[in-house]
Formats: sequence, structure tokens, C-alpha cells
Amino acid sequence: MKKILLIEDDLHMCELLTDYMNCKGYHITAVHRLDSLVDISSMSDYCLILIDLGLPDGSGITAIKNIRNVCTSPIIVITGENSDNAKSICFTYGADDYVVKPFSITELESRIKANLRRVEIYDGKMPQRSIQIYDLLINPDTREVYTGNRKIDLTRTEFDILYLLSSHQNQVFSKGQIYQHVWKDSYADNEDAVNTHINRLRKKLGPSKDCIETLWGIGYRMKNSD
Repeated sequence: MKKILLIEDDLHMCELLTDYMNCKGYHITAVHRLDSLVDISSMSDYCLILIDLGLPDGSGITAIKNIRNVCTSPIIVITGENSDNAKSICFTYGADDYVVKPFSITELESRIKANLRRVEIYDGKMPQRSIQIYDLLINPDTREVYTGNRKIDLTRTEFDILYLLSSHQNQVFSKGQIYQHVWKDSYADNEDAVNTHINRLRKKLGPSKDCIETLWGIGYRMKNSD
């Protein structure tokens, strides 16, 4: 049974989600405060994490950053905060998806399935050849990226975007196509998610950031290094 960690202070929502997801074959562990996370022996035991931003003893955004430092499982934010700034910050700190309250529980289930499917597809791939482009060495088997001898630490989503573009050099991908390939879900106008992750990825690539080219009004591509 797949284990999901739910960090949410709304007891009614916790009960609703726990009952529903248990019936769908998931095991939900619910905590209502950030200080309860100290009782979690290993974040990596959970295949996915759901987290609210407005928690009684701290910021969910800070928690996302701390969780991402120790765990690569997908993080889905569930919150009533619908501002572009909040979405951008959450994605920057490592969230993989963002669902605004009130939401349909079936929509949340679809997002959960899409994020888990993406993990299974990328983690279960047959061995792939490394890609050398510009001064980047991209190893899809270990999911590591190096520039010279320096390792670039990328989130799962950032790596997936980089690998998608680099393995199809010069091919232009619209934002919708990137979202569908990486998130394994329908686009549904999730432009903020794509833009934020591309911007974050470019910053981490440093001098190599210009290898990802923006074609305004069209999308992005990885320029051929030849």
C-alpha cells in the first residue's frame, strides 16, 4: 500500500481525505502541526507529501524547503492561497504541484496519481546513455548533472525538464507539452509551474543557462551545442 504524508491542520479535511484515500488503496499519515514531523522517522518512507501552507506553528513554505533537503518524493501544496507569488515561492523551494482550496477530491486524486505516475515512469526506465551538451554531463540513470567536476543539485522536476529538452535538442516544446511530458497530466493552464521551474533550472545551470532558449509566444528548446 502506498503511503502518503498529509500535513494539514483542518481536522475535517484530514478526516475526509484519509477516509477517501484509504478507500482508494493509499495509507494516509496525518499530522496537524509542523512540530509533529519530528516523530516521522523517514520522510522517504512516503511516496508523496500533501502540505497546507497555513499551519498553526510555522510556515508550510519553510517546511517544503526542509523536506526537500532530505526527501525527493513529490510534494503537492493544498492551500487557500491563490496568489502567483505563493505559487512561485512553493515551486522554487521544491513543490511539484499546487492545488487551491476549495478543490474537488477527485481532482486531487488525479494530481496524486499523475505525480506518482511520473515518478514510476522516470525511476523505472531502462538504462539510458548520458548526454553531453555544452559543459553539462547529464546522467539519466543516476539522475545527476555535472558541469566539470561540480555536481548541480536539481529537484526531480528540474531534472525531468532538463532531460526532456536535452534529449530532444533543437526541438521546440510549448509550455503545455512540457507540462504533459514532465507532470504526466493535462496542462489546464499551469503556466506558473512551468515558468518557475524553468527559471529555477536556469539559475542552477549558471554559465550554461543560455543553452535553454526561450521562443516568445511558442515555448522552449535546448540549443544544439554543435
